[in-house]
Amino acid sequence: APLHIPPILLLGPPGVGKTHYAMDLAEAMDLPIRVQSMENVQSPALFLGTERHWSTSAPGLVFEHVLLGDVANPIILADEIDKCKGAHYEPINAFHTLLESRTAAAVRDAGLDMPFDASLVFYIATANDLRAIPATIQTRFKIFSILPPTGAEALDLAQLVVTRALRSLEVTEFALPTRSLTRRLAHLTAREITRGVQDAVAAARAAGRRHLELWDFAADLLDDDGAHPARRLH
Repeated sequence: APLHIPPILLLGPPGVGKTHYAMDLAEAMDLPIRVQSMENVQSPALFLGTERHWSTSAPGLVFEHVLLGDVANPIILADEIDKCKGAHYEPINAFHTLLESRTAAAVRDAGLDMPFDASLVFYIATANDLRAIPATIQTRFKIFSILPPTGAEALDLAQLVVTRALRSLEVTEFALPTRSLTRRLAHLTAREITRGVQDAVAAARAAGRRHLELWDFAADLLDDDGAHPARRLH
């Protein structure tokens, strides 16, 4: 039988790596993942299809990924689920059906007017504010609170994020930064570090270097003012 994991909600401040974790989990489980930003979703039709009497009738993304995809248990990531707000219909209402195994086993796609089994889909949601999520939806998730790292954790995380950011840029023969440099970024979120490294690599390459110096980073990213006197202006 396929691995079944109950729906999980990753709750925490912006930039702590919630979405990144979900992507890594999908890779570890060797499953396809659909990342859906909930901020601009207008109705439940995105997940369960548009009614057939509309000229724009179409199946929903759950049908597409389960019946037209490669596996019956894909991962669907509802990113920033606390920010969705439809104009006329509440998009989040689709999860009342999709997150319950019994109802998901015979979920109906409105665009095709047919039931299908979506009970094996693995749902992950991320959120910053639990108060913006209806209680009826909260109870369907296993909630994990993701706290910002502190102390040695922050130092280790900074080193890891900087290293991964460099490798993702695929800049050939670019030296990894020293720990003394990365510790100056340890107070930032993973997202801020990644963006800072991308800009810093561009500055280093423009200067003809294949390694990072402290002054390659924007002034407002560093934890103190110990920057190079020839720092770029920002």
